[in-house]
Amino acid sequence: RLGNAAGELEVDRVLATAYAQVFGDAAVLVRANVGAAEDADAAVSNAEEMLREGMISVRGFISMLCRSETFRRMVYLENSPHSFIDTMCRRLLGRAPLNQEEVARHLLILSEEGFEAEVDSYIESQEYIDAFGEDTVPFTKFPSYLDDDVESTWLAGASEFLSHIRTTSILQSSSSNSKCVTSLGS
Repeated sequence: RLGNAAGELEVDRVLATAYAQVFGDAAVLVRANVGAAEDADAAVSNAEEMLREGMISVRGFISMLCRSETFRRMVYLENSPHSFIDTMCRRLLGRAPLNQEEVARHLLILSEEGFEAEVDSYIESQEYIDAFGEDTVPFTKFPSYLDDDVESTWLAGASEFLSHIRTTSILQSSSSNSKCVTSLGS
């Protein structure tokens, strides 16, 4: 919960960040319709009001946004199951799916238990709780979610790649310069 000490500006900042994380590029449209249009999603309006009043945590707010008809319509129904799972991992866990096994596990939840169980599988996961707790809007964590061995391997590979680019660039540069010198000497 944001708690009683949270000012209106802080709550507004959390709301804007949460909408952007959950709805992506459509966040502006969703926020503009909260409570304004006749077809506005009551669940979204209620969730926002509950967060403002300190009745739910940020995690509860994220859960209510993801379970809303607006989210179902704009994200779930507009994507293939694979794309939806990729989107959920990125938006709620802050990372891409780790492997095909993880995707297959989520496909099974989605097909056997349904949309809300799939949403819960992210928000109620230990990974979500450990990374974001009750009061943090999810954010992209790459590459910090990797364990130390994988992270150090990734960093070493990146360093080697950058070194290769610099070496290639220097060789190409010196090769160009030697052609100029050769043609001047002829």
